[in-house]
Amino acid sequence: MQLQSLDRAELEKLARQFELCPYLLSLDLLPWSDLIIADLHYFYSLSATFDALVERPGFRWGVLVDEAQNLPSRARKMYSAHLDKAALMKVKSAVT
Repeated sequence: MQLQSLDRAELEKLARQFELCPYLLSLDLLPWSDLIIADLHYFYSLSATFDALVERPGFRWGVLVDEAQNLPSRARKMYSAHLDKAALMKVKSAVT
């Protein structure tokens, strides 16, 4: 099976066919990918995986960051704690 491109739907279909996790399959396919389009969050969460790939001879990669102006607000939101009072009260009543 040879594919010229593999979008999200095709990746999920392929993963289901072989009973694999689509996310982990996408990680396994990184060395054979010429272009990866993903949310910025995935790039930073995959930095260890990308670092390992960069160490391979002959492997080159680059990153184009779109919406870079949103990075500070996304980082603040990602690392800020938030408790929802209604959900907390629901848990409390379920426990007592």
